[in-house]
Amino acid sequence: MSKLVVFEFINKNTCIYLTGDILEELIIHNSIFKKIKVELPKTTLLIITSDKGFIMCGALNVEVYNSDKMKERGVLCASVRGVKTFDEMLNGTLYEVSDKFIEAGAYKGMSVYEALALLV
Repeated sequence: MSKLVVFEFINKNTCIYLTGDILEELIIHNSIFKKIKVELPKTTLLIITSDKGFIMCGALNVEVYNSDKMKERGVLCASVRGVKTFDEMLNGTLYEVSDKFIEAGAYKGMSVYEALALLV
């Protein structure tokens, strides 16, 4: 599976549009998740997403989603540091967690697999 997807990341006054590929769908906890990969200069952005939220590699900052401007959106998200592949990510632990995801039960150090159960 390889569909193009567009992301909008807001950094203060800037909107950036990136194009990535949906590599495949995963069935975890009897729910469908998508693995999305975005090639960037000198790094790669990895995201595992559902309809409720997402977990990403450390290439992006979760604190953006805790800012006053974004907090009202209630985004459930977390990051995993030090990973370069989806296998490493799925076997990793959460490093940064949005406030809304914490309210849903996620926490720093939680396994990604366990955290994905909160996104079904």
